[in-house]
Amino acid sequence: MSQPLQKVAAVCCRPVSSGNVMFLLIRSRSGNRWTFPKGTVEDRDATPLETVAREAFEEAGVVGTVDPVPLGIYRKLIPARKMSYMGGIEEEEVKAWLFHYTGVRGAGEPGRRPTWFLHQRAAMAFRTNPGDPFYIDQLCAILDAARERLRTAPPPGEENAAPNTPAVSEAVPEVTPVAVAPEPVSAAVPAVPS
Repeated sequence: MSQPLQKVAAVCCRPVSSGNVMFLLIRSRSGNRWTFPKGTVEDRDATPLETVAREAFEEAGVVGTVDPVPLGIYRKLIPARKMSYMGGIEEEEVKAWLFHYTGVRGAGEPGRRPTWFLHQRAAMAFRTNPGDPFYIDQLCAILDAARERLRTAPPPGEENAAPNTPAVSEAVPEVTPVAVAPEPVSAAVPAVPS
């Protein structure tokens, strides 16, 4: 098996009333799956944190600050039909970072349909995705890790969510899928207008 393609994901969040938090999901390029904004670190990016911020802006049109400590890593098998033009790579490994939303500055990529969900609704949206159930469990586990981080960490500030934070140790926990605990939810809220 070849080395996995390395990517980063922006787990975009914003606080709402009653201490709840919403998460921003986008549609895949094909339009048939919900996912986090994600992409590959490019030469123009000085750090993975810059890539996270760039992907959130390019794909969903949002800006914010990136938590300097990754939430975890999830993996996705690459379909055989895509492997030939990806140099035979069979898997992508995605390091997920918490992205604290501060505003909308663009429309994002066409067809991505950025949508805000409460935690449980975001997990339900992932569960509607076709494909590998283990991959879907990993996405839900990243949501759980984000919710837990937000419960235990102080609100973002210059000291813990600066865009130019030095690189973080490569010792990042892998995600262990867990069952999604039920919680009261309301309907998904549309994307924040610009």
